[in-house]
Amino acid sequence: MSCSVILDNVRSEIEDANTVYAMVVDSGGVTNTDFAGYAVHVALNRFQQALENPSLSAERLESLMRKVARKYNSDQPDARWSR
Repeated sequence: MSCSVILDNVRSEIEDANTVYAMVVDSGGVTNTDFAGYAVHVALNRFQQALENPSLSAERLESLMRKVARKYNSDQPDARWSR
């Protein structure tokens, strides 16, 4: 699978998880976790497929997502990555 297809799949997974997370938070629900943790634990299997890495652990994926969030926030401080 090409890198652009993988990127599109990952982007789609993040957008889907983001939508659900935002609905839960906006409705007053409490997830007891941040976005990275929520997205990983809800959709680990889909992220493994999108990244073509079936052995990817939840902990490793959370770490990767947190690094991306920090980089995005430092590059675009006025934007909110998770919402």
